[in-house]
Amino acid sequence: MTEALVALDRDNVLNYLEKSLSAGINPETIISDSLSVGMDSIGRLFDNGKLFLPQVLLASQIMDEAMEILSKKMNTEGSDHYRAIIVMGTVSGDIHDIGKNVCCAMLRGARYKVIDIGNDVSPEDFVRYATENSADAIGASSLMTTTLVAQKKLVETMDEFGCKALKLFGGAPCTEEWVNSIGGDGYSSNGHDMVLLVNKVLKK
Repeated sequence: MTEALVALDRDNVLNYLEKSLSAGINPETIISDSLSVGMDSIGRLFDNGKLFLPQVLLASQIMDEAMEILSKKMNTEGSDHYRAIIVMGTVSGDIHDIGKNVCCAMLRGARYKVIDIGNDVSPEDFVRYATENSADAIGASSLMTTTLVAQKKLVETMDEFGCKALKLFGGAPCTEEWVNSIGGDGYSSNGHDMVLLVNKVLKK
């Protein structure tokens, strides 16, 4: 199943999934030992330039379909099996979203519920979506040096409104030093590292 997911072979992923369930393999085991391992491989291949954004998005879609099947087998709503809720967006004044889209796909593949609120998002909208959805973390990307200040403004707005979600940042001009200086909780440079960061800060 892992190899089929890395090969983006939807039919074989679902076929192996049904066979595994028929053989009595626990759904949680299928997720941790097969599907999550496959998505980790997808992330590494993307980071090494061997896969591209459309392929990452396709892998995420296959993962979502598999998770829907497994959630039904666990006799509960799929949302109960998300590891955490994360609001993702590109900061105010920035319309670039490729990096953010990759992070969203990788996080979904790692069983996080991602609420993608798009690009050019105001600090107030980040806070509103996080509050309305009881988000565990906010991920805000800035792809231009001129919009880095919007990440700082987001931290200030979250503090002003008492938003307790963790503050995670990334983007081409963003650095770990910058994130530390504005009071952020974590920095990621790519989609695979974003999953590792979220696992770490949320202790998942």
